Amino acid sequence: MKSPEPYVEPWTAARRFLCLAMKARRTQVECSTLRRLHEELEGDGAARLAADHRAEPIVAHGLSEAGMGGAPWDGWHEASRGRIGRMMSLLDEIAARAGTLGIPVVALKNGAIARALHPCPACVPMGDLDLLVPRGDFVRMHEVLTAMGFAVVTGGARAAGVEAGLAEGGTDYGLSADGETYAIDLQWRAVSGRWLRADQEPSADELIGRSMAMPGTAARMLAPVDNLVQVALHTAKHSYCRAPGFRLHLDVDRVVHGTEIAWDAVMEMVRRLGVGTAVFLSLSIPRGLFGTPVPDEVLRELAPAPARQAMLYRWLRSVSVFEPERPKFTRATQLLFHMALADGSSSVWRTFFPPAAEMRSRHGVKGGRGSLMMGYGRRLADVVLRYQH
Repeated sequence: MKSPEPYVEPWTAARRFLCLAMKARRTQVECSTLRRLHEELEGDGAARLAADHRAEPIVAHGLSEAGMGGAPWDGWHEASRGRIGRMMSLLDEIAARAGTLGIPVVALKNGAIARALHPCPACVPMGDLDLLVPRGDFVRMHEVLTAMGFAVVTGGARAAGVEAGLAEGGTDYGLSADGETYAIDLQWRAVSGRWLRADQEPSADELIGRSMAMPGTAARMLAPVDNLVQVALHTAKHSYCRAPGFRLHLDVDRVVHGTEIAWDAVMEMVRRLGVGTAVFLSLSIPRGLFGTPVPDEVLRELAPAPARQAMLYRWLRSVSVFEPERPKFTRATQLLFHMALADGSSSVWRTFFPPAAEMRSRHGVKGGRGSLMMGYGRRLADVVLRYQH
């Protein structure tokens, strides 16, 4: 069977420049091409492009490897190096304090990538640290953070308080120190997208049990297969294009380059969770844009039917994985797009109407049949009406 074509968008000088500057590794030929594209963009075009994609230090590093530097690139890279260095020190302190209480702390996504997987932490800009802990330790971890001066952040995407976070999957915290603000997303669910059912989320306890030590810190990271599936599902949660947009696809690129991936285990886990189409796109996009070494047989195994794949590719191209600040979806098209990612009509139905046991354990439903029906109404409204363009 022919392997599916990886995802690409119509190439322009700007898009080629971004992909070459931001990918995890470059050849000498690619560095030469990067220098030529930089000249084609003229003036401050490259700098504007990097800023528009929230990728200033990453592009700066790519240009440095290609033999180009100076202002504003060097300043951007150095500022990020300081900021991420302070965030890594904060991660180490949080994990060490939690460790004295026997609480394992697993850094997710960019936290682990910056701390252990990518050779340049400055090239891993992030707005917050995502930390996974066992649900049974969530309240004690809340106490660790508040003792360090963190306060619960209200009005965001996360639950506003520890009790609500314990019910819904996580809570956001903030700390202001030395003129900077640091944010923590404390989670007991590794991927808490509203489109994922409980049986489609990797078990947090299992993930923590398989997690690995990181050198020089008490913080841990997910095992390679778990890490790849988790960042792939997180990318899908952002519809592959919503802010931070294009930069999201670096997670898969860096995890694949930074660890030894057992691809058979990836496919087994994805099939077991029933998220083949969602993960296919998360792997196909960096393969097409960065040349990420995702094996052909993996894409072939996970790909949806050709007509459906073509439809999803066209849909994504119409909104573009580039230009993260540009509105991507209307409420209706976002709903339809995520429905199209489901592996089967029964999966869509169970997303809207999970089993009663899940409604009680994951969505806070208490009481009898009437309460359950009201819970389903709230669930339906949450999936249909919550909108992020």
